[in-house]
Amino acid sequence: HIGTGLEFKILNEYRKENRIYDYEKDVNLEEELAEVYSAPIDNKYELFPGVYANEAQREAISKMERFMKSEDETFVLVGRGGTGKTTLTRKVLGLSGMPSTYIGGAALSHAAKHVLGDNIGDIKVHTIAALLGITLNETTGNFEPNQFLRERGLPIKDYDLLIIDETSMISQKILNEIMKMKRSGTKVIFMGDNVQLPPIGEGDIESPSFRAFKKQNFAKLTERVRQGEENPIVKVTDIIANNIEADNTVTRILAMKDRKTSFDEETSRGVIFVKDEQDTIEQLTADIREGGSDPLYAKAIVFNNERYLKSSQSVYHLNKKIRSLLYGDDDKIQFNTGEILVAYDTFVRPGRAGGILLENSEALTVISQSEPYEKRVRAHHFKYGDLDETYWTIDLTVDNARGWRKTVPVVASKSLKQFNDDLRTKAKGALYYRLREAFANIHYGYAITSHKAQGSTYKNVYVFEDNILGPTNAGSNRTKNKSFYVAVSRPSHKLVIHSQRNLDPDGSYPDLVFSLPTEATANFEGDIPSFLKDSNPEQRETFRRMRKERRIFTECK
Repeated sequence: HIGTGLEFKILNEYRKENRIYDYEKDVNLEEELAEVYSAPIDNKYELFPGVYANEAQREAISKMERFMKSEDETFVLVGRGGTGKTTLTRKVLGLSGMPSTYIGGAALSHAAKHVLGDNIGDIKVHTIAALLGITLNETTGNFEPNQFLRERGLPIKDYDLLIIDETSMISQKILNEIMKMKRSGTKVIFMGDNVQLPPIGEGDIESPSFRAFKKQNFAKLTERVRQGEENPIVKVTDIIANNIEADNTVTRILAMKDRKTSFDEETSRGVIFVKDEQDTIEQLTADIREGGSDPLYAKAIVFNNERYLKSSQSVYHLNKKIRSLLYGDDDKIQFNTGEILVAYDTFVRPGRAGGILLENSEALTVISQSEPYEKRVRAHHFKYGDLDETYWTIDLTVDNARGWRKTVPVVASKSLKQFNDDLRTKAKGALYYRLREAFANIHYGYAITSHKAQGSTYKNVYVFEDNILGPTNAGSNRTKNKSFYVAVSRPSHKLVIHSQRNLDPDGSYPDLVFSLPTEATANFEGDIPSFLKDSNPEQRETFRRMRKERRIFTECK
């Protein structure tokens, strides 16, 4: 009996889906609905109030539950951003009943550590460096033991369950350290995105942590629940991610039809494609000004770091250009109040009782600084002899993105050359680390590499595509695209992609080069090529303008 308009609407919906043919005759709708709504709800799959896991998530929860009850020690959970990896892990931890004091979390970067800590629940989260007592050598890309940290005891020894996030960057050495250092019987859940960057310095090799499981202890999530598929940023990231997972990864995957700005001015969300480098830098600088002292408001992401000077789009050169626009003549000052910085190493307070003051990749804002003073650094090593040098030093007070204030010593600009020369020539072996660890390693943070950006989220991100995918990145096509994927997946609001391959502001196609006949190109470097010598003045002027702009179209012919 169909007794209400609502029931009639429900009936019609069923009919549309071909789920019934003659519902009135065969089924009592009211009884059917009563049976459905009175059925007990399996709270195991309720992720949030009234929100339930999809099919792949349910399978993952069931597998992780079995893992928690087994004697196996490793589980791997893979999925792109927004598929619910952290949410599912938090759910399984709650179902396990394990006290939070027995559970520890870790991620490679400081930013990823905080993201995990904010979302996983009431557990202690560390960086991998702090968990294992190691430090990243920015020059070699290798992690090395940090005696200051190890002498104070390793946190990895405290837990019965470890959650390792951003696992794509876990190298074989780090994986070995985790499995060797943890307590016997401690379980490890590795979770990450397999299309993100591989371990530093290991080429195109996928992190071995993705294979650190028995067959039944693996789950992959594919359906996004955090961001809608219609999100223009998601569309770009998916194109790149699918290219990475393809058998034949190509370098440039964004076709001209995909390079269309889709930006909502009211919400300031979406994707913008820009061709002109100066326009891109000026837009970025305007966003940095708008963000004030927030180090996560706007960021440029590239491949070449601050030591690479040959590319105009390296971290070094972009930071220099942005500071010039921000501060004018004051860009000669080493640190301006409000300056955005980033830590390039973990910095530990000297002494056995010292703690970590700065985490590697931590975003910082300058609050104040002392007057320069002379600091003496002395060290002795039985093999490498003595080190005794003095450097002009500044005590720099900074806030991190969470508002935590710290004061650290940094080498003043007038001693930077001496300090770097001493690191290269005088400080050998253990003396090198003693000298390096005497000062915080801090650089300008307006532009960073995609490696440093992985695990972080910024409101507005400016991606320099040609630098990431171009010849100054010697990686494979797949590795280049992983770097590109990380960069374009960092923004929460606005993604700006700069490339010479983008459309001109008037919508025309840039840099279309075609083969000209030999006789036509013979005089190409002259004023007018031979195939245009009989053209009218307007055509010749058009050609001159287009050649000046380095654009040649078939219309020239």
